[in-house]
Amino acid sequence: LRAAHAEQDAIFGSATSGIALIIDRVIQRCNRRLEEIFGYAPGEFVGPPHWLVGTADVSGRLTGTTRAPVLSGDIEAWAGQLGPFPFDQARGRVALSPSGLQTSGLLLRDGEGIFEARGEVRWAGRGVLDMTIRATDVPAQRLLDIAKVPVDVSGTVRGVVQLSGDLTDPRAAGDVTVSKGSMQGQRVDRAASVLRWTGS
Repeated sequence: LRAAHAEQDAIFGSATSGIALIIDRVIQRCNRRLEEIFGYAPGEFVGPPHWLVGTADVSGRLTGTTRAPVLSGDIEAWAGQLGPFPFDQARGRVALSPSGLQTSGLLLRDGEGIFEARGEVRWAGRGVLDMTIRATDVPAQRLLDIAKVPVDVSGTVRGVVQLSGDLTDPRAAGDVTVSKGSMQGQRVDRAASVLRWTGS
């Protein structure tokens, strides 16, 4: 076990590429090069889940500086998460930098449901959130689990929600429709609502 740990230390310490050890979508350990690529101070990148986690192929352009690189192009990612939204597959155009993520359209597939994200997330400091999420055929309970709302709902959700505020206190507002399901044990063929969520 010590030999394996020493080998891992040697790899992390000498690699010229960014490397991270991720367990359950939480960065457990990363090398200094990964922190440099994304503009983080030593130890700042390790810890709770970040706004963009997954395995991805990207084709595009790398611009900016070594301290503030900007990767712009088409992304295809698997088994990840954009903020609170988990995905099996993601595809779209992004601009990614140490200060944030911008997208003109990123499709996230989570099982049978699809989220389409447009807008930006800035993660410096408390962060800034300005993103529109369109949900199509998302299981209602899955969406409530993501939002940590303790309501018993089944069926599928369609709708558009605008996310705003900062990353420590996000806000949501929009229109959603639940179809072919139930709410708190009562059958629902179709229920439409306008929502506003303040996270409190």
